[in-house]
Amino acid sequence: MSPLPLGLWIYNKLYTTKETGLRHWLWNRFKSDPTLVSQVNPELRAKAAMIKMEEEGYFDGKVTFDTIYDAKNPRKAKIAYTVNYPHKSVFSNINYITSRVPAVDSIIQNTRDRSLLRPGDRFSTANLEAEKDRIVKTMRDSGYFFYDINNIRYFADSTISHNKISLRVLVNSEADEKQLKPCTIDSVEYTLDWGAGLKKTSHDSIDFMRIDYNSVLNVRPEYLRQTIPFSRHALYHPDLISLAKTKIDRLNTFKYTQTNFSILDKEPSDTTSLMLQVNSTYNYPWTGTLEAKGVYKDNHQIGPGISFIAQKRNCFQGGELFQGELTAAYEWMTGNRSIGRTGGIFNSYEFGYKFSLIVPRLQLPKYIRPDIDNPVSTRYSISTNLMRRAGFFNLLKLSGEVGYTFYTSKISSHTVTPLKLSYSKVLSTSEKFDSVISMNPVLRQSFADQFIPQIIYSYLYDNTSAFSNRSSQQYLQVTVAEAGGILDVLMGEFGKHRLQGQRQIFNQQFSQFLKATVDFRNYHTIKENVVLASRVYAGFAYAYGNSRVIPYSEEFYIGGANSLRGFPIRGVGPGTFEPTGSYSYLDQTGDVKLEANFEFRFPISGDLRGALFADAGNVWTFRNDD
Repeated sequence: MSPLPLGLWIYNKLYTTKETGLRHWLWNRFKSDPTLVSQVNPELRAKAAMIKMEEEGYFDGKVTFDTIYDAKNPRKAKIAYTVNYPHKSVFSNINYITSRVPAVDSIIQNTRDRSLLRPGDRFSTANLEAEKDRIVKTMRDSGYFFYDINNIRYFADSTISHNKISLRVLVNSEADEKQLKPCTIDSVEYTLDWGAGLKKTSHDSIDFMRIDYNSVLNVRPEYLRQTIPFSRHALYHPDLISLAKTKIDRLNTFKYTQTNFSILDKEPSDTTSLMLQVNSTYNYPWTGTLEAKGVYKDNHQIGPGISFIAQKRNCFQGGELFQGELTAAYEWMTGNRSIGRTGGIFNSYEFGYKFSLIVPRLQLPKYIRPDIDNPVSTRYSISTNLMRRAGFFNLLKLSGEVGYTFYTSKISSHTVTPLKLSYSKVLSTSEKFDSVISMNPVLRQSFADQFIPQIIYSYLYDNTSAFSNRSSQQYLQVTVAEAGGILDVLMGEFGKHRLQGQRQIFNQQFSQFLKATVDFRNYHTIKENVVLASRVYAGFAYAYGNSRVIPYSEEFYIGGANSLRGFPIRGVGPGTFEPTGSYSYLDQTGDVKLEANFEFRFPISGDLRGALFADAGNVWTFRNDD
């Protein structure tokens, strides 16, 4: 409530009997209606407060109220509540009554140390309800699927001693035979649906699982079986069902999934037999996105760009995801400028495609059997990029890789890329570009045709989504890459004294280097929508063996909107280097990079946000380059 009741003042001072005019409009638009004593209902509020006191262990408390009228204005009044707190009531002792079923009694007694009720604690109905929830969860985690909260009752005796309560807990007061039996999952019924209400006309089976579908089964049964993380006669546990739904989601095939249970008829026994019913609705098999953009750069080049991404789900009936991405960009020089020896307007363009296949399994040799309760995937990709920089060069890049990703927890993942091959070739150059690189041997070598075989390992820790309620969240990515070393060993060249650049494969020099990067970010929430964000990035790369310099595509650079803001891309370093020519930015890269960013993010109005930031960083080279 505002300390200045402007709306109420307008209600009293601008009131008019007229229903037209400026005064009536102001009164009707900005007034705040007064609150009447009859609307407040203080008697009901006092009773509600007394009930709340009893729920928190303050018995025999009293809440009274008085209406205090303003001496200057009898139309104004305040409600004064007087609360009389008695001494709080605490538990003197807590007894869990022995169950008539020994197995249930054993579970309850063995988990007493986790009880939320302890002698000396203040009486609280909220804690009583929480203890009921704990007991139910304990029983269901032990296989008692039908165990219900209504089975638990409390008997409290407050007559033994003043403000002391003796509590008895009955855990099976109303339980029937079904609720006191553990449950086993003896059958699974899978129903696959397109969401159109089509009648299921066919079925298949594998192990103890039945699959009902219409006309065509779009997922191979063995992969559906792998989504069920237990064998027949497994004891029911909620985590098993959650894991099954998670595994179904990882197939990238279904839009949503529902699970239910039904009781199977069988001979009387000590357990209840259940059927798990899984109903999954297919997702759209094809999806696509199209993006278009226009750019204008500070080097006076302008042009459009386009990107199209298409995805095909379940393309080989095993939950595989195929993705194709096509990108194209075209730029031309504006104004009276010339590039190259012929002058006039020269155009730059870039065209590329990338195809990838993501398999929701680790496709490894059979003797490797990793734990797959957490998400795992195998990724294959190939890409091609053709780049023309007007007046400088035409460059072709080819790459392909195989990678494995697996999670060790919901916030930690590892990616191992045992094979990544990259090939870059300068198709043609201009005289101006030749003159630039002729004055810099390091730059000339970094633009030489390169074959780059790499092995990469990456670790990712990200709790920004899993712990969004925390005041601080962290993100950490560590990547280590090695190029050419394994190939050198396989070729039998390791340790031999040969000149750099003489080791070749397919008549092409291959690169050798080590590269490591660390990216750490911290997000500290000061209050809602006010965040202090910080980032530290470090990286180093070292060429050895067959290479004297890092390939140009692998070198570090700094500057730009996502780096050192206020400086253009590649506009800083290396070290204290100061550009002297028009094309020196081509060489502003390094082998070592350190960067730090700090942001104070805050709301301005509605969805509009603002930030104050500070950036620092640079790149350096290992080897001297005059």
